[in-house]
Amino acid sequence: MTSYEIKERPLLHTALTDAALLATACLIPSVSHLLAWSVYKLNPMLMVLAAGMLLTADKWNSYLLAVAVPFTTCLVAGMPSPLGALCMVFEYTTVVAMFGFLSQHHKAKTSPAVFAMFIGAVLAGKVVYYMSKLLILHPAQLVSTSIVWQLVSMAAIAAVFATLWHKTGR
Repeated sequence: MTSYEIKERPLLHTALTDAALLATACLIPSVSHLLAWSVYKLNPMLMVLAAGMLLTADKWNSYLLAVAVPFTTCLVAGMPSPLGALCMVFEYTTVVAMFGFLSQHHKAKTSPAVFAMFIGAVLAGKVVYYMSKLLILHPAQLVSTSIVWQLVSMAAIAAVFATLWHKTGR
């Protein structure tokens, strides 16, 4: 399969994968607080979404994760706030939609091409996130995590994503 499309996977496989990913998303903030590490700077929810995109290879399931991950961590870990989770839902659904669009319309599926597509999708997601954050939350400080940290985490996640995407033969 050459694009990010629906693939037939056993429902149990997808459900177990999603449950493991949601549990991971909920554990990350807890472990971060216990160890006093600022793990949020590494964009762990984007890592969970990328893992879901890779493991299930189903765009509709990726949309489900894009909605479920922020709200589940909000309910379980208390972070982000409900309105912050809504902004993240807008961001992550944009990532899934843009990656699907770029993957469908880009012929080259090499690791560098997938890297560029994923970076483009995440950048589009960030634009949507900051616009929705500005409109919904009216924050005193729009960008709370430094741009450098965001770019480093984005590049690292995209590099791993592209490598694994290519190795799975898509």
